[in-house]
Amino acid sequence: MINGAIVIFGDKFGSFVSTLITTTSQVVFSVTFARTLSEIHGGRVDPTYGYMGPCEGFIPPFFAFPYTLDSKPKAYTWMDYSYFYTKPIPNDNTTSYAGFSDMNMTKTSYWVLGSPFFASLYDDNGLIGLYTIFDRDNDRIGFVRGRVKT
Repeated sequence: MINGAIVIFGDKFGSFVSTLITTTSQVVFSVTFARTLSEIHGGRVDPTYGYMGPCEGFIPPFFAFPYTLDSKPKAYTWMDYSYFYTKPIPNDNTTSYAGFSDMNMTKTSYWVLGSPFFASLYDDNGLIGLYTIFDRDNDRIGFVRGRVKT
């Protein structure tokens, strides 16, 4: 990410607004961005399983979503996400589900960060999980620490 814009191999995907939704178990991108991520890493779109690809190196480690935890800048990377949410397809240990999906968002810049985002963040003491608090009076979202069993 460069100044709020996604840049991969010189292709600029534009700015996006992250939307935090705890009721989905995936990260959802625009069709163009999701397909590009998949193609870069030898993936494909399967009509049954969605995005999938080789288990080794499928999820790009260079994509990061910046956030602040305890007033310290942090980055949530695909390595964090893929460690918990990229699983081999049954009876095939070489092909994995991608853990992300797409949505046709041609007229909006919203991308969805689902529950995997909250469950795979790290602080200085290791893995933490976050619960969300919605402060509707002040139009903001806060996070409360939780512990994740691994």
